[in-house]
Amino acid sequence: MTNEPASRAEPPPTTLHGRSGLQLVIRGGAIEALGVVCVPLIVVTFLLPDAARVYWAAALVTIGVSAAIIGGVMGLFGYHKLKKEREAGYTTSPQDARKYPTLFWLHPVTMQVMLRPHEPRPPMGALGKQLNMIAIIRGR
Repeated sequence: MTNEPASRAEPPPTTLHGRSGLQLVIRGGAIEALGVVCVPLIVVTFLLPDAARVYWAAALVTIGVSAAIIGGVMGLFGYHKLKKEREAGYTTSPQDARKYPTLFWLHPVTMQVMLRPHEPRPPMGALGKQLNMIAIIRGR
């Protein structure tokens, strides 16, 4: 008989195949940001001569719209994967870990257990601070 709480005895859930939901959300947001960066560049192209303006504006509009669509779709897939992760019994999102304390909180890249169910969750703050704090607590 062990003195450990029941949540420690529970094995971590099997993870879903592919990238974590949090990684997909972050990558989708970064790609969407590329699309937003194209907007001021399109405005700057109107300072160019007529022949170059058309080519640069067309290229930047194409890149901006494509990046916005691809990033948006990737972000939606990420949110859908976060929902599937919650249904599987774990999460990679710090916000979900605080909202649903009955889930395992796994590292979004390595998928190692950071917190088990019902362990105290870190307060709101930067993700890096949270990861460092948990690493210190776990002695890694």
